[in-house]
Amino acid sequence: MFRHKAKEPLDSIGIRAGTDKSRLRQNYLVHYERMLERFRDRPITLLEIGVHNGASLRVWEQYFKSASIVGVDIEPKSSRFVRERVQIEIGSQFDADFLAALSRKYQPEVIIDDGSHIDEHQIFSFEHLFGCVRPGGIYIVEDLGPPPESGPSAAEYFEQLHRRLPKYRNRGEASVGIDPAEISHMEMIPGAVAIWKQLPAVAEDLAALEEQAGQSELPETLIFLAGHIRRTSGPLERALAAARRASEAVPQNPWMHLEIGKILVEMERVAEALVEVDAAIRLANDPEREALFRRYRAMLERMQQRGGKAD
Repeated sequence: MFRHKAKEPLDSIGIRAGTDKSRLRQNYLVHYERMLERFRDRPITLLEIGVHNGASLRVWEQYFKSASIVGVDIEPKSSRFVRERVQIEIGSQFDADFLAALSRKYQPEVIIDDGSHIDEHQIFSFEHLFGCVRPGGIYIVEDLGPPPESGPSAAEYFEQLHRRLPKYRNRGEASVGIDPAEISHMEMIPGAVAIWKQLPAVAEDLAALEEQAGQSELPETLIFLAGHIRRTSGPLERALAAARRASEAVPQNPWMHLEIGKILVEMERVAEALVEVDAAIRLANDPEREALFRRYRAMLERMQQRGGKAD
């Protein structure tokens, strides 16, 4: 019986190439295999900040057989690593004009920052380059160290973004320098962080999800659908329709009214949202739950006084 030859693990490739990303040193590649495997056979673009001795470039060439590899480094001598599938861009990751030029020239599926390892540079590069990552792609920042004696801490920056992401993504507000609506999810691994770019809501996929959720015996499924549409920046009218269907099925459930209120807030219909939150308060039947709803209502009142802008 014919069998396909097993693909070499990414970590093994890394050990042979001599990169410090292997388990012999940083142990990043065992995580990257899981994160990047779906790109392995695709003609992607991978951009890595920091060329050094070219070991990482060799890893990506061997693992991504159809990819275009872009190495970025401040040292002109890094140009010696240019070859068929490898391009080198010379410039600083702390130069806004240079990063803007990179963003215009490339739209990579994968960006890896293994550059200066200076906290301020890591934050600066992320805020200037994450926008050019293709939807569904990933941005990885390596070598997050302890907080510096002065200046911003990259580790704290990404931890803050990670903590605040669920709250602010739904509102589409700027947080720590970028729009969290662009982020699908994040993962912290020892010494590094991975940030996934949000995929746009696909109408055909949404139609299938609506049909499947509508067939569920549990009205909560429709609420889950409404939340999914909000998180993926989908059409809010359809999220509202799903939430209202759920509320009609179980009108005494306060959480249904709260979800409707949140959707109405995103639609800038704060007065209507207050009506729904008031209904949630009336149906709370639990002091802690009622207190939670009242805090949310107070936030909406402040928002209404400022003309619809959230905290």
